Amino acid sequence: MSSYIDTQTILYTPPRDVAQHLRDVLQSASIETVTQDLLFSVERGSIPPAIFTIWLGVSRSPIPLKVALEQNVSVEIRKIGIKRLKKNLKSSDWRVTWQSLGDLPGLLTLIADLSVQDVRAICGSLGHCAKGTGQEVAEKREKITQLLEALLPGSFSDSAFGTRDERPLRRYYQRIAPACTPELITAILSGSLQGEWGDIHRKDLLLYHSDTLREMGLRDIFSQQASNHSWLWKLFQEYPSETGTYHRFSASMQFSLDVLRLLAREEKNVLSEHEYLSNIVLPLLRRALRKRIEWPRSEEISTLAVAYLGKHFHYQNDSNNRERLLQFIALCWSRRPEMFEKQFSACLALCYKRQKSVQLGSFETLLKGVRKTGRYPLLRFCYKEVADRDIDIEADLRGSKGTLSWSLLERLEAEQALGLFTRLRTARGDHDLVQRGPYHSVTHNGHTLDGVGGDPLLFQVVLLSRNGKDDEANVLALQQIKELQQKAIAQSDQSLRAWYAHSVLYYAYASGSCKLVRDSLLWARRFNRDTLTLASLYEHYPDEAKAIFCAIPTLTENIDYPTIQNRIQEANAVLTGLFAVACETLREPSFNLNYWTSTFRLYLETVLARMKRLPDLREANFDEDMIYRAVWVDTLRLITYIDEESLKSGHERLGLNKVGGILATGKSWYGSDTCSLPNHYTSTYRFLDQLAEARDKIWRAYRLTQHPAVTTLPDHYPRGLPIQHLTGPLFPRTKVLDKVAPYLADRARQVVYLETAKASQPVPKDGESLAAIERYIDDYWYALLILIPDVVIDVAERKKSVETAWAHALDSLSAGRMTPSEADRYWRYTGWHYVQTWPRSDERIEQPVEWPIIPSISDPIMAEEWDPRPTPVEAVKPRLLDQATYIDICKNASVIESSSNPLHALKEYRPQIPGRGREEDPIWSWSRIAKARKNFRIREGQVISALLYLDVTNLSKNRLLASPFPAVKDVRYPSLYLDDQFLSANNLSIDSAFDVLQVHAKYIPPRLLEQLALNAMDKLESTDPKDPQTIILQSTAFRAVKLLGKSDRPSLATQLAIRTIIHHPGASSWHRQILAPSMFRRLSASDARECFNAFATAIITTLEEQEKAKKAREEKEERAKRFVKVTTVKFLAQLLRDTEFVSEDFSIDVLSTLAQKASHIDVKKAVLESLLNMFQTSPPALSEKIFVALEGIIPLAGTLNERQPISESDWKAAEASNTVPEIEINRQESAPMLKMLLDFCHTAPRSFSHRTEYLNRIIIPLLTQLKQQMKRWVTVFLASSSVSSGELDNLPLVPRSPDVWKALLQYNFSYTPVSILEEYVNWQLFCIKPPLALAALNKTFHSTPELRWNPAVQTWVSLYPAGPAVLDTGNGLPLPSLLGRESALSEEDGAITSKHIQTFFLNIFTATLWTDAPKYYHLNTLANLLKPASITQLNKHWLEYKKPLVEAIILYVDSLRTRDWDRDANRQPAVLPDTFSWRLWLLKYPGIEGLEGDQDERCETFAQQVSKLLDQVSGGLYHSKYAAIKEYVNGFVAGADRLVVGVYLGDISKTRLSWLSLQDLLRVEVAWELMRETRSESRDLRDRVQQIMLSWRLCDNEEVRRMGYSLNL
Repeated sequence: MSSYIDTQTILYTPPRDVAQHLRDVLQSASIETVTQDLLFSVERGSIPPAIFTIWLGVSRSPIPLKVALEQNVSVEIRKIGIKRLKKNLKSSDWRVTWQSLGDLPGLLTLIADLSVQDVRAICGSLGHCAKGTGQEVAEKREKITQLLEALLPGSFSDSAFGTRDERPLRRYYQRIAPACTPELITAILSGSLQGEWGDIHRKDLLLYHSDTLREMGLRDIFSQQASNHSWLWKLFQEYPSETGTYHRFSASMQFSLDVLRLLAREEKNVLSEHEYLSNIVLPLLRRALRKRIEWPRSEEISTLAVAYLGKHFHYQNDSNNRERLLQFIALCWSRRPEMFEKQFSACLALCYKRQKSVQLGSFETLLKGVRKTGRYPLLRFCYKEVADRDIDIEADLRGSKGTLSWSLLERLEAEQALGLFTRLRTARGDHDLVQRGPYHSVTHNGHTLDGVGGDPLLFQVVLLSRNGKDDEANVLALQQIKELQQKAIAQSDQSLRAWYAHSVLYYAYASGSCKLVRDSLLWARRFNRDTLTLASLYEHYPDEAKAIFCAIPTLTENIDYPTIQNRIQEANAVLTGLFAVACETLREPSFNLNYWTSTFRLYLETVLARMKRLPDLREANFDEDMIYRAVWVDTLRLITYIDEESLKSGHERLGLNKVGGILATGKSWYGSDTCSLPNHYTSTYRFLDQLAEARDKIWRAYRLTQHPAVTTLPDHYPRGLPIQHLTGPLFPRTKVLDKVAPYLADRARQVVYLETAKASQPVPKDGESLAAIERYIDDYWYALLILIPDVVIDVAERKKSVETAWAHALDSLSAGRMTPSEADRYWRYTGWHYVQTWPRSDERIEQPVEWPIIPSISDPIMAEEWDPRPTPVEAVKPRLLDQATYIDICKNASVIESSSNPLHALKEYRPQIPGRGREEDPIWSWSRIAKARKNFRIREGQVISALLYLDVTNLSKNRLLASPFPAVKDVRYPSLYLDDQFLSANNLSIDSAFDVLQVHAKYIPPRLLEQLALNAMDKLESTDPKDPQTIILQSTAFRAVKLLGKSDRPSLATQLAIRTIIHHPGASSWHRQILAPSMFRRLSASDARECFNAFATAIITTLEEQEKAKKAREEKEERAKRFVKVTTVKFLAQLLRDTEFVSEDFSIDVLSTLAQKASHIDVKKAVLESLLNMFQTSPPALSEKIFVALEGIIPLAGTLNERQPISESDWKAAEASNTVPEIEINRQESAPMLKMLLDFCHTAPRSFSHRTEYLNRIIIPLLTQLKQQMKRWVTVFLASSSVSSGELDNLPLVPRSPDVWKALLQYNFSYTPVSILEEYVNWQLFCIKPPLALAALNKTFHSTPELRWNPAVQTWVSLYPAGPAVLDTGNGLPLPSLLGRESALSEEDGAITSKHIQTFFLNIFTATLWTDAPKYYHLNTLANLLKPASITQLNKHWLEYKKPLVEAIILYVDSLRTRDWDRDANRQPAVLPDTFSWRLWLLKYPGIEGLEGDQDERCETFAQQVSKLLDQVSGGLYHSKYAAIKEYVNGFVAGADRLVVGVYLGDISKTRLSWLSLQDLLRVEVAWELMRETRSESRDLRDRVQQIMLSWRLCDNEEVRRMGYSLNL
């Protein structure tokens, strides 16, 4: 076939060139011709299917699109076509595409043969192509609606067209709905259409039909059906994503506002409070504030929201959302008080109107987000509105409740906080005034050691200090400090002494006075020997203390240079004093360094705090020199003094003699825990520079005392500190280091630009010199980083600096020791992360090689040996240098220093030059696969190498690529075979080869995959099955077939898959993977049906052969040549269960045939499961076929043991020999099909419309057969037990097990006829009062051990237990649980009514009473089924259905208690059941819904009933009955009813005698139980309880008086 296209151009040129080539081809060939050429080339494997993406764009014609959609050559081409279809249908020329596909009939024909995967995709594309409005969109929606109606004839019977596709793909067709007409969408959402519509994506409807959904939503809101639609609220918050007509309003916001307006005019409430607030109001307000819409709009929203709440919700049903609404309105009020005052006031009333005592703290959450200046007015307004009190007026605060929190005061302006606190303290006093503040504040200190509340005086001092009223704060603080000092000195208890001393310091910190802190610390030195007290003084410093030590105040308006300088000096003096205290405690044996950690960390915190406050000084007109002299000069003196003192002998235990000094306390080494200071003030860097120079000087002197040999070290070794420790953890990062820190810059340059002679000087080896060097080595990378920092800097300038440093490193620092190549590797691959900025290397090894690449061969016919791996690059091994030089240890300083033994690390250090050589990833590694995904040539190489590798072991004459593929004149792959050295590589495996092919499956020519699978299958089938090699051969062959099913043409795998199943029946686990549902989803409808048909035919044919073989074995003939495993047959049945790949009609036919042909129970079970699953949603036309199939299963499901059915011959043999057949009726595993048929009664969906027919045609015949089977078994069993069947003529037959009855009654009550219930009750009555023969037989079985454990006897006893034990939970069905259920049957058809149930229950109760005497254990259990567990269960249902039963059983028992029975010494029964507790159920508890009268009348009636009961029981043994009365009264009387009933029962003003009788005392105790823990808001009720309580306290009886005093109102 001649071709116009050049496949080589298409394969190996960029997409732009391919497009141009196709345009050139169009000059000499038609679109149809080029399309067929391309399709043919894809089919034969010349080019990948992705070419159609380019071709559809180049051609701009519907012809290639139609071909792409209709062809069955490539899955990928169809996927590309579907994407293009979506694009075309969304364009204005959509009609051309629609008509080119054949209009509606053409699309129906197209979709009918698409794969399930493609149906899903094309329906999704159709559903997303009609967004917008206008005539054009309306016309498109009309067309698409007609298509959907044709695809769903079950829902649209009047459609003019119909699809021939019978596959159950309804859920995918529903994806088209978003592009349909608004009328159809309305019909779907309103539920007026037949069928399930739950698979429509609600998001798509919101995007494409927001107007329609809005109309429906409004209608549903005002008809109070909004909760039925979960999508409704999205319209208020997200959809549609368009702008509204109001300024800064989105469409959803505008819709929300429109709805609010409509709701405001509505007279009735149509939404719950939660729906209204959380879904409409709050989202709207949140977005309104975020988008800063016009204030009048926000005012309108607030007004509408509050008005609706006030109109319809008088009580809080959703307090959380009300609080959120209040927060929003509060925020609006803080910005526009005059505009939002009315709404804010109304909302406050809604939230707090039922709270009688409101605390100031209740409004703290409202302050969030409000400007600080507006918080106090907001707080004042809230308290005034809610409590009707003004917090500006001291008298109004006298009655305020609750404690004041520090967090509330902190939120306010300092002046307002002080004023509020002062007025509140004056009005209320100090008791329970404030809460403890947070741990980081002095306000955390309590009023007492163990007190919960805070210290009001401490609060006052802090607030005065924050307001700048230092004198007042100092006076108050000093006064309290003196008092606390006296208590601390006089206190002998250590814990109190520590607390007093601790409080002294906290008052000093609170005052803000540095002098007071200094004096207090001096006073506290007296506790240096008191270890525990010392710990409480110095273990923690609150924020107020840190602010004093910072010494730069927040109020900088009137702060001048002398003031700041003096404050800094005073604070530094205090810090110096703290260090001195630490040094003094070293003399004590109890010294503990942990007590001082917080103190030592204070110095770095102080320095950082001062740096943070420098901008305030700049605002106060301080220049850099003034800042340095005022802040840093004395700070420098402080730090250097402490560092110098810490190095003195005797101070080692302080732990400050480290290279980092006092500033590094709590910090790790410099490389990982530094305080970076990028682009700070000049004065700060000047301080750091001076600090570095001063610390270096200190350490020079110190190191000289430790190692005098320091003086003999070469001058480039640090005499003092190495560069990385000069500033402790403070890391200078500035691009102008030379200007602001010349000392540091000079030190850094000395390291980075070291002279060659110094850099190459060997490290001394003598021990004295090494000890002098130790860890004091300048770090090259640290120096480089501060010299060329990674901060904002000119890119070109930084690049130049880096290149200069790099050139110096390669030249001067490496000269004479290594080659330029070695120097590159030495400096590039070692060191800090900074090396990432080094210039790029020019070495060849850095350039990646693309591999594997298919070789270009001049003669593609000649087979070429191919090694896919690249030519190996000569490796360079690492080289150890002879000795370490100075620059080597500078490069490695961080490693040496962090070593546990730096001296040993320095002595043994040997520098190494890294080697060179690329360790290539394996050819099929995941990293190389990732590269192949981006590179077509690498992908081709990987695919072919993996295919050839897998084909090597097949040794086929038709080996892969024995000739060019696909043809000599059209070469995509030349003739190749793999090199032996490549095949012998250790990093190759079958698994990794298949991994590659699976990733690239859609790019592999399917014909090559097919040939690989065929070769592998041929090799497998030609190999002796006993050969161990078959393990690998089988895996390769089956994985190849499985991979072929995932290729671009899965239909090629179907025949091989069937061949695998038939010829290799033992590989059943592979069958499920080869014929997986995922493969069927990719097959076209015709291919899927053909495959299923072949699969089913092969299975059924094999089953028939097996059946013939079975008969042949019985006749001693040869066995069948072929067989199929049960798991494979089950797999076929399970595939058909949820199949979307073939029609349900086809599935039912196959399942019916399998049910007839297969004999194994597991197969039949799988068939039944599939049939029942299809039955749930099957259309009426298929229901009859399923019924017929199910009726064919009844004979097996109706046996007593499905896994080992008892044949007719077995029954006859058993009856002849009186040998009881073995059955296991109590194990569900023995009757799986019966269980499935019964379970279907309640698992079937509500839409299942064949329940009655299912019961009549399946369940009832099934029960009949089971009873017939059980009758035969019982007859044989009785005969084997020497019992004449005539003695048990009335024996009720059980359908295998009583559980069958119970399952039907519990789970299929509505459709179960009363005859089933009657059978079950008659069986229970028979067992409760069995015939004498049955009772004697069971007694014999029970008393004879060898019979008791006989399986047949156990089965008999479980079927017919003698006595009321049959009512136990495990056996009996609680009939009262069925009361009130509605039957779907008519009375003529045998509906079960509540009257039936009540009658049967009373029959069972009567029978039980006469057989369960005298203990009545089972009778009481039966009666307790009517017992209400709580007052909530005494509802309408109980009163209607169970109360009559309780009255009836009490009446029946009372009828037996006659005078004659009482006088009869041989009375039967000996005692009657106690009905007292039953009578308690019938009391008129006041909480019962529907009782007549108001609360007082109901409670009085109930109290009278209780009084009468108490009178009755007190005349006899009353203790248990009295306890029962208390139990029910306590449990069933709740809320305010308890107090009212208690008032009536506890009234002792009208007793019958002048003293309290036993009955009176019992009433009082019950009343006390009711009232002792109950509270009421009703003043009238509280007064009545108060009168009862006072009368008890005045009573003559001491017990009553005690109860009166124990009540607490």
